[in-house]
Amino acid sequence: MGQLERDSIAARFALSMVPTAGILYANLAPLIVSSLEQQPNFTPEAAGLVVASNMYGTTIGGLLVVALVRALPWRLSCTVLAALIAATDLTSIWVDDPFWLATIRFIHGLVGGAIMGFGSLLIVRAGQADRTFGIMIALQMLLGGLLAASLAPLMSSHGVFPVWLCLVGYSLLVLCVIPFLSDYEELEVSDHSVAASSYRAPMLIVAIAGFALFTFQAGQMAAYAYIYEIAQSFGFSDTFIGWTNAAGIWVGAPAALFAAYWSTRSGYVRPGLYGCALAAFAVAGLVVPSQLTYVVASLGLGMFFSFVIPYLLALVAEMDRTGRLASFGSFLSSFGLATGPFLAAVLLSMGAGYKVIVWFGAVLMLIAAFSTILPGRYLEKVRLGRS
Repeated sequence: MGQLERDSIAARFALSMVPTAGILYANLAPLIVSSLEQQPNFTPEAAGLVVASNMYGTTIGGLLVVALVRALPWRLSCTVLAALIAATDLTSIWVDDPFWLATIRFIHGLVGGAIMGFGSLLIVRAGQADRTFGIMIALQMLLGGLLAASLAPLMSSHGVFPVWLCLVGYSLLVLCVIPFLSDYEELEVSDHSVAASSYRAPMLIVAIAGFALFTFQAGQMAAYAYIYEIAQSFGFSDTFIGWTNAAGIWVGAPAALFAAYWSTRSGYVRPGLYGCALAAFAVAGLVVPSQLTYVVASLGLGMFFSFVIPYLLALVAEMDRTGRLASFGSFLSSFGLATGPFLAAVLLSMGAGYKVIVWFGAVLMLIAAFSTILPGRYLEKVRLGRS
């Protein structure tokens, strides 16, 4: 069976499909919650718990696989994991009890976090990780927007069933793609890479890079998880909210592709610093009770998030060439996604309003922006040979 040339665009696109199988549900989280709320067995809290269980499962799965990605055969592992993801999504169709659905989605998260770890390993081994991460984010934005727009009209008549079915279909597609991937066993070293495959940055630098990734994801997800409620509190219609957020997702796709094209031409510091800061300002715009401002803020968040997240993922992944830190970066990203809504919910339980949640998320993202400076400079000096 012919395999894709490992440095081709087709190969990078195929690689990006693998970790996406574990996290695609996150782009549909508001749709899943809204669909479950319409079922008689689910309260709003129970529906939220289902998604939270899925996200924390992804976090734990990504952590557990960090020590195993280099020891296990990646092709067989990804095949088994993709099949298990499809099985748990298929099982979710037939479960209407909140506790058992939350349990199944937690298992789905464990498996999804694991495949994200293996996928991140392969992306690093393919070289120029920021490019493939950019393609991956673009793919997730395109699919997320397409599914959100097409499935939303089906919620009232079919509930959450179409969501689970589409996720099953995607995992089956990934199973078809895996055999065409190259071996990715030997690490490629480019002219801008260090010669030793055992290279690793000092742990302090790694920790700061990981903190930047975690904080950015927590901040943006704290605001995004309640983006519907924020708009509804201003009296905006559901139709306006739905299409605005779909547009925000779609506009992220070309931004991520631009990040993949631009790569590290301007280094690591500028994309991370400016991208995080602009995304934070976009989130802050959500506090303004204006439809025009809401549209601009939603588009800005989708654009700048999709542009900067490939750099943040690469910031952690390219701290070494073994692939282990790439898996750890996948864990930190998932942990941030799960922690953001949790912290926002804690603030709401303490009596804070949605505006406080928005400012909280924006501040976290600004902290992330400044946290990228030191690790970004380190990579520019060591990996790009800059003074």
